[in-house]
Amino acid sequence: MMRATDFPPNRKNQTAQAFRKFRDAGGRQMLVPIPEWERMMTVREFQAHHRHDQGFLPWFEDAKLLSNLITVNQLLRLDLLGRILPRVARPADGTQTAGSDFVGEGAGDASAATGAPVAPWSAPEGESPSEPLAANDDELPLSVILDENGGGESILAGRQTGARAKPVTLNKNVLKRHAAVLGGSGSGKTTLALCLIEQLLLKGIPAVLIDRKGDLCSYANPDVWRANDHEFCERRGEREKLADAIDVAVYTPGRTSGRPISITLLPHGINELPDHEQQLLANLSAAALGDMLHLKNSATHQKQSGTLSVALRILGTRHSREVMLGDLIGLLEDEDPELTDLTQRMDPSGRIRRDLVAQLDSLRHRNSVLFEGGGESLRMDSLLGIGPNTKPGRTRLSIIYTGFLGDNENILFWVSQFLSETLRFCQRNPNDELQAVVMFDEADLYIPANAKPATAEPLQSLLKRARSAGLGLLLATQSPGDLDYKSRDQITSWFIGRVREDTALRKLKAAFQSESGLDPAAVLPGQTVGEFHLVQEGLMRPMKAQRSLIEAEQVPFDRIEQLARETKGQDERQLKLFEVRR
Repeated sequence: MMRATDFPPNRKNQTAQAFRKFRDAGGRQMLVPIPEWERMMTVREFQAHHRHDQGFLPWFEDAKLLSNLITVNQLLRLDLLGRILPRVARPADGTQTAGSDFVGEGAGDASAATGAPVAPWSAPEGESPSEPLAANDDELPLSVILDENGGGESILAGRQTGARAKPVTLNKNVLKRHAAVLGGSGSGKTTLALCLIEQLLLKGIPAVLIDRKGDLCSYANPDVWRANDHEFCERRGEREKLADAIDVAVYTPGRTSGRPISITLLPHGINELPDHEQQLLANLSAAALGDMLHLKNSATHQKQSGTLSVALRILGTRHSREVMLGDLIGLLEDEDPELTDLTQRMDPSGRIRRDLVAQLDSLRHRNSVLFEGGGESLRMDSLLGIGPNTKPGRTRLSIIYTGFLGDNENILFWVSQFLSETLRFCQRNPNDELQAVVMFDEADLYIPANAKPATAEPLQSLLKRARSAGLGLLLATQSPGDLDYKSRDQITSWFIGRVREDTALRKLKAAFQSESGLDPAAVLPGQTVGEFHLVQEGLMRPMKAQRSLIEAEQVPFDRIEQLARETKGQDERQLKLFEVRR
């Protein structure tokens, strides 16, 4: 069932009840934004008008104008291509079940739509066939979401306000359905978010923190860990335990004297991904570059954007390593036959390619800190400390401080490339259990309500795709009035703290009141520090948040650089957060 507007929030009317029966019977829901409907209609009309033109069909097949749309990916389940699918168990008489017949048909449709081969329908070598796993986007029982049974996998968020002070816990795996912490300055949002992160680290779940202000770098500062020696023994012991369990790394993209990360246009290993994923990442990177070049909607700019996308797609098929800006400039100025052929209709004279070379070369020189800073490769495996990057007995906490990148334009471009690498990681590492978490502090910059920066589309895509890889996203902002709530259905847990701004209160009312009964204007302005309302699946619980073990405070710029250098150390030279008492 597809709609261009939100599905009805009222759960009691006849429409909602009929819709619930549809979903319970195995139906799927999909919200298709109007621009995507318009794009599909435009492509259909374009194909009908030009399908008899010489050379059109091969070009049209290679261009893949629709397979990069998130809606088409979801509808045809293109995310399953290139992955080994569990085989549906069949009765002894060899007949197929209804479910197995449906899955086979869907996979065949996806193959026909993209031309990509479907992975074999068999169990991995050495394993026996099993029942199909439940899809990660299936609805969880409310008892699991509310963590009614608790247990060792639970994360303590705080306690309900009132006489009983009942613990408010989260099932660890519910966090792969993402969470958001909203609240004005001084509401305690950062403390709550970090409390959740700390508990996940103690359970062996690595985390990446995108830090705009420099306060999250406190986790690498030994002075902060030792600041409260007067604390009672139990809490100090918990801090020592956390310090002994984590491996902290601070990265400083844009600052070579710290621990920089090189900027890439396409991530390592892109040529191993399915065709539609390669096209998606090429389009996202082209859009990010277009923002840096200030490309708008004119015909010339649209042709430039299209040429960038085609060029990046070619580079993605040719390289297993990261694709850098210099690679793109080289391809555009070398009169590459494949690029010339694929852009012949957009750029018959080659003028657009020549103009792009000049613009990109100027961009490279104007932003040398961004593109020529060198540093370690941008790879999620390394940031999460998994695979060959594992440090035995330690869980990686990576903090990426973006302040050295300069203005917001540079920050948005860098984060958009981080998001592309994260999408690649999700495609290659499916997991039904929570395996990592990424926190975006001041998330309203990356997914704002009134703009569409280079980070918006990849972040919205990641919110939909990350749960299939067991990757949880945690969005935090002190400006909830500036956040785009169109993706709110992708986030299961909302912690809403003190908010007093009228615009924010109106938006929160529109987003949550009809479903949960939360009246933001009545309850949020009067909340004290650390008081939140937790909204999950239409249910609301007022609570007092648990304090984090570390109190994040602004770290000076030169100290961030120093800590970043120190976190490069290995073994005995590794940064010591705490002299743990033995």
